[in-house]
Amino acid sequence: MTGTLAIWHEPIEEPLVRRGNLAPGEVAADCPTIELHINLWRDSGLHADFVDVGIKIKKGPRLKRLLLFVPAQIQTDQLLDLSSVLKHGTSLNAVFNDLVEITDRSEQYFDTRLGKVITRIHTIDLKEDIILEPVEIDVLEIGTVISFNRQFCERFEGEHDHYIRFRIYLTAATRHLFSSEIIPNEWFLLPSFQNTELTEFRLNERRTIPPSLIQWFENGPINISTVHYFLIRDLRHELMVQHRDFRKIRVLEPSLWRHYLRGRPPETKIDLEPYPGFTDSGFVIYHWKESGKFQDGELIERVEDFNAFAKFRMYRPNLLTYAYMATIIGAVGSAFYTLAVELWRWAYPDLFRTQDISSPSGLTNSIIILASLVVFFGALWALLTNIKIAFRRLRAPKDRFFRGSKSKAD
Repeated sequence: MTGTLAIWHEPIEEPLVRRGNLAPGEVAADCPTIELHINLWRDSGLHADFVDVGIKIKKGPRLKRLLLFVPAQIQTDQLLDLSSVLKHGTSLNAVFNDLVEITDRSEQYFDTRLGKVITRIHTIDLKEDIILEPVEIDVLEIGTVISFNRQFCERFEGEHDHYIRFRIYLTAATRHLFSSEIIPNEWFLLPSFQNTELTEFRLNERRTIPPSLIQWFENGPINISTVHYFLIRDLRHELMVQHRDFRKIRVLEPSLWRHYLRGRPPETKIDLEPYPGFTDSGFVIYHWKESGKFQDGELIERVEDFNAFAKFRMYRPNLLTYAYMATIIGAVGSAFYTLAVELWRWAYPDLFRTQDISSPSGLTNSIIILASLVVFFGALWALLTNIKIAFRRLRAPKDRFFRGSKSKAD
């Protein structure tokens, strides 16, 4: 990851306090308090390559706009409101890892109760409630500020907490937003190889926020009480290193998460089937958590920033490419051997009792064979590369099939 996510707000009135005037962890007076939930799903093979953002706004000061910076160019069709799937009982319980009761429903929200705590979950209209503002990060790099407008933020009132949750689909251009892969240089000569992936999530890391956003960010401090960061990986990825100990780890239950992964409640019998490729041993979830300090139920020290790094290893079979390269090396080696023999015959005809050296047909044939082999294997390599690219492109329609409603799939 080359940048950081950042979250802040725009106050209704002129800001009384700037982030730069606060000591590290100092609570900003008259500023909203939030709890942040981040779920990073990383498995392109199972069409699960996205990040889910959940924001719980605690009761307190009102805000004009809520803003989230993502260090990548994001389009509206990459976003999905998850409130509709949360209405489905299994998804709601899976996300909050508890038995949550829905007590009231409305067109724009529904109320939930966990114990004595009431939380109102709001529906996001992606066309009316948010604005995507492009921001220049660096040369040839563009980020995006996701802005929840004033009309939407006016809903955050009353004597209860408010919650929004949405998904950002990672495309081919943004799939390495939170991770990078390390592959051996000689991978094409190995029957199998070790693929190393570095995954890092950063939040409010000031030094990596674009300069054009710093003042905007500083003028709207927000008090983060808790950050829950969940990294969901295929079980085949082995965790090697993490910079901080995770809180817990567990295997996800396919029956609870199948609708949530699709991003919509069940509409047909097909939707009742398990998510493609998601078996009982499909995904493992790692949970990191950081909380501020509380005294008598009041936040006295906020979370200033957050960072979580993990290194994974996975062994990948490579027999097809290995056999292909072995065939190439063998064929080219044989052709060079034949060419060398014919050159020797042509250069020293007496040794081989060859009288006619003016027309070395054996040499000519060897050169033709060698050139043909180079052209053939070059064309085959180009064909296989294009097939691989085509399969990657076909992945996008499959991803759209699993997100949102049928209309989006069409």
